[in-house]
Amino acid sequence: MGRQWPAGGPWIIVPACADVNLSAAVAALAASASARVAGVVIGGDLTPDDWAGTWASLRDQPSRAEAITLISTFSATHGLVLIVGVPSLLAQAGREGWTITDLAAQLGAPVVVVTGETTDAADHTAKALGLLDRRGLAGAVIVVSDADSAPEALAALPVRPAGRVPSTSTVSPEAARGLLDPMLHASADPTPEPSVLSLSLRSASSGTRLVLLLVLVFIVMSLAAVGLALHHRPTLDDEPGTNGSSFSFVRE
Repeated sequence: MGRQWPAGGPWIIVPACADVNLSAAVAALAASASARVAGVVIGGDLTPDDWAGTWASLRDQPSRAEAITLISTFSATHGLVLIVGVPSLLAQAGREGWTITDLAAQLGAPVVVVTGETTDAADHTAKALGLLDRRGLAGAVIVVSDADSAPEALAALPVRPAGRVPSTSTVSPEAARGLLDPMLHASADPTPEPSVLSLSLRSASSGTRLVLLLVLVFIVMSLAAVGLALHHRPTLDDEPGTNGSSFSFVRE
């Protein structure tokens, strides 16, 4: 959709309509990645038993904060985090009424729309891509098919599909890469959050700078005091007693 597709991070996967084989597309995306893969299933009854990587499920209307926390935890140790939104883009995904579209916008994550070969599926796909475009989100389409070709349905899609995946079999990593556009071959490294050690070092560095600043201020004030004292000390030209001192000076 004209926006740059990231090499990793969080990617969201949603069905264009209810009768699409979402699991086949997820399995292909996970298998094609050279990055370390983790994933989160939000809603629904999908089981990630055949998917590569580490997976967790959020059911029973999770809060958006719970979803973000789990995704952030996975992102710290995995280059690709697949977020499978079993509800549609606009269906309520959790408490407080948030949707998968809201989650994608908050994460700035691209969205893979998984569609079928029927004309009805193509219509739903066009609506989903229009919604993503209005929200400023990158989108791509994967077609899950049973037949070798479906020219009518593919012609009805508003964009060229970024992959075609069979619905009946699990694909190997090599086969998955052949089925998907290279932009969907995730290869990014994890994006760890700042560690406690690095935070401590930054705090220690800030404390050191503060101490040095205080020392510099002390030195400047001391030099100023010394200069003031020298400026007011009596000289040999002063007359005895004129400065209120108990000392007297003898000229030779």
